[in-house]
Amino acid sequence: MFFIEDNEIHIVGRAYAKYPAGSVQGGVIVDLAGTASACKTAIETAGQQANSMPNSVIIGVCGQLVESVTTTVHYDRAHPEQILNGSELKNIIYKVQQRSSERLRNVLREKFSDAHPDVELIHAAVVEMQLDGYTLNNPIGFQGKRLTLTIFNAYIPLVYASMMQGLARQLDLQLVSIAAQPYGISKLLVKSDNARDYGGIFVDVGHTNTDVTVVKNGSVEGMQSFAFGGQAFTRAIQRGLKVPSERAEKIKFEHGSSKLNKRSADKVSEILMADARIWLTGIELSLKEFSDLKILPSRIYLTGAAQYCRS
Repeated sequence: MFFIEDNEIHIVGRAYAKYPAGSVQGGVIVDLAGTASACKTAIETAGQQANSMPNSVIIGVCGQLVESVTTTVHYDRAHPEQILNGSELKNIIYKVQQRSSERLRNVLREKFSDAHPDVELIHAAVVEMQLDGYTLNNPIGFQGKRLTLTIFNAYIPLVYASMMQGLARQLDLQLVSIAAQPYGISKLLVKSDNARDYGGIFVDVGHTNTDVTVVKNGSVEGMQSFAFGGQAFTRAIQRGLKVPSERAEKIKFEHGSSKLNKRSADKVSEILMADARIWLTGIELSLKEFSDLKILPSRIYLTGAAQYCRS
């Protein structure tokens, strides 16, 4: 839970809750009531910390359901001697968005062989603006000929957007927006004073999916996701050590925190090696989707909270 004051976000409560087994599969909600019950538990706990209850909600989505497109367009103004105003900029952004939507339709045609689902735009952000080669935070009020815009858009299937609206109704909260979670995580470390030089590869390991986001020069280049997450490592330990799922999950986190003795740690490492190679192959294939980038960022940020997302 948070509130905004003086253009700053203040977090006043946070909580996690495990959703019922089978209620979420592959990042997709299959049991709306069960998922809503877990959300209510977390919201109530966070509300107790904040001494108040929320009336609105932002729902984050991630995984293979999120499609993203980063589009850069060079627009030559008809009258470069005139000062750029808000109406002209709005019209240019609209044209960029149209091109972005067309790019996404082409991607979906290749992915779903024309039987692609309808999608809804959930996030749009202007990540960079240049006027005649000079980077500007706001080009309004400047003269110039060539305006270069880079816009990041994230989409989800329309049916899943409707499901998120249904979840908000079950929580009796107003749905403010549906957010692309990998985008939000990647922007957390972008500082206003050095965003221009900022870059990194963000790897978010979820329960059943891993999301990869590439940020270069302060701009989100795109997101990729593949169906391999923390659950696979838990099951490998469960099979290898012949222990219950809950025990395997605990061993996994003890291993990651270096809490196991050397003999046990070596045994778990050996068990996890095959799945780790598969996971690394998924990372490699995801990064190959960014073939337009000649050089990938050197910094890698690994995050995840699979311990709170078991099914």
